[in-house]
Amino acid sequence: MHDPPSQRAIAGYAVLLAVTTFIIRVWYPQDRWVGFIGFIEMEPAHIPQYASLFAIGLFAGPRRWLETMPARRGLVWLAIGAGLAIAAYLLVGTGIISGGGAVVGSSKWRVCTYEAFLCMGVCVRLPVFRELSLEVGRVWRTLALNMFAVYVFHMPSCCCCCYGP
Repeated sequence: MHDPPSQRAIAGYAVLLAVTTFIIRVWYPQDRWVGFIGFIEMEPAHIPQYASLFAIGLFAGPRRWLETMPARRGLVWLAIGAGLAIAAYLLVGTGIISGGGAVVGSSKWRVCTYEAFLCMGVCVRLPVFRELSLEVGRVWRTLALNMFAVYVFHMPSCCCCCYGP
């Protein structure tokens, strides 16, 4: 069994994700949507994040990383993610920067870095919630069992509803 990734490995992944996302966004800026297989709308700007996290999930699941990652590691990334989110809300809310795709300014590099570290803050914080040991009811179990279907089908259904067939 492989140990969960270290703080250094997680931060390294975030940097690599930021660089890869930046490279993709040279050709496909954020909010540029393209048709895939003729009917699925996708945003190439986020493919590095989605594809790499999917691959990491395939690797992490059998190794039980969510169950074995120390909660302290999750707390660090919870603080990073919450700090970045709060900073963005405050900066946009006070009008210091504009909202939308330029959450942290107009620099594509800063946006890619912000998103990568916020993503890690959201993902790696999960062990913290594991420690809360909240009682899970029938509704939450049903939602959890159907979570992957929602992930796969939400975008095509949103595009059809919002933009028509």
